[in-house]
Amino acid sequence: MSRNEPCICGSGTKQKKCHPDIAPNSRAGEVLLLYSELEEQINQHYTQPNVQRPPCHEGCDSCCYHNFTITEIEFKIIAREIKTWTKEQIEKLFNETFRQLNLLKQDYPEVYSNLEASSTLNTSVLKKQYEIMSETYGIPCPMLDTQTGKCSVYNARPLICRTHGTTHSILTEYIVCNKIPSNLENAKITYNAVQIHDKASSWDKIEIGDQLFQGRQYPIIYWLKLFLEPYKLTGKVQIPNEGRDFNISADAAKRQQVARMLGLR
Repeated sequence: MSRNEPCICGSGTKQKKCHPDIAPNSRAGEVLLLYSELEEQINQHYTQPNVQRPPCHEGCDSCCYHNFTITEIEFKIIAREIKTWTKEQIEKLFNETFRQLNLLKQDYPEVYSNLEASSTLNTSVLKKQYEIMSETYGIPCPMLDTQTGKCSVYNARPLICRTHGTTHSILTEYIVCNKIPSNLENAKITYNAVQIHDKASSWDKIEIGDQLFQGRQYPIIYWLKLFLEPYKLTGKVQIPNEGRDFNISADAAKRQQVARMLGLR
């Protein structure tokens, strides 16, 4: 792909001026391509005649108070955006992150303890996380500007933020948000994103022989903890294995990760 071609993220800007550091066939590239595909399909769906739109709109932050988890590669794309911020913006995020974590630790110790627990060879930790993350604790996403209701990393937001409310993939009844009381009713007018989610399901999976390992997903607040803790010492936002996940093919990246997991060179 030429660096003068439109960027894989779908922004319309040239690749060299938008995401020049991300190879299209890399892990991060695959994520950006799927984001672009989703945006195109959603736009096509809602520009059809007589198609009703859900009540989602700019400044509505109802879903930003929900609990949700994202994959590591999604967060690395967010971290890439944070790296472009000013020192003052990063330090404000740093302080807000650890303020919220202290609230979580104090008011919801079971939730915090679960996030701290290792899930390696312990599926009960993941099962417990799934149970407790289904509740809402009234703590906003740290990426949310609570004054304006806008996301500070909107262009890098994860898949769940791109699909929640405006699409459907599970035909079971639940309250989507305080503006959308019925998922089943909402599914009658929204875009069916099942295939998008199917494609995304491979983002955190690693095959070793005949075994399939799934990377752990975390809420954004905890990913921030993991990525920002070194900031106290270095004064820089660092992305572990950035070259592996941004610059080389996804297949090569997974081979490297498998070798590392097996202790091979």
